[in-house]
Amino acid sequence: MFDDLRAKSASPFEDDETPGEERDEQPTRKSKKRRRLSGGEIPFFGLTAAQRLVLMIMVFLNVSVLGCFALLALERIVLPF
Repeated sequence: MFDDLRAKSASPFEDDETPGEERDEQPTRKSKKRRRLSGGEIPFFGLTAAQRLVLMIMVFLNVSVLGCFALLALERIVLPF
């Protein structure tokens, strides 16, 4: 079961082609990345602009709420009631 584990993990993407077959020409990973970056778009975990906006709003609210709790815990502010 674990005989060729190191050899298998060294090449995770093996082609199932026989040596005589030709591959279809597909763009490589670098060319896709270069094409995406050339449009001025900054990749961030492969998210769209709307998904990034929602994520940043959630992070902002999380930091705001935790900051308010920290101020309350350190008694820098007090609640009026």
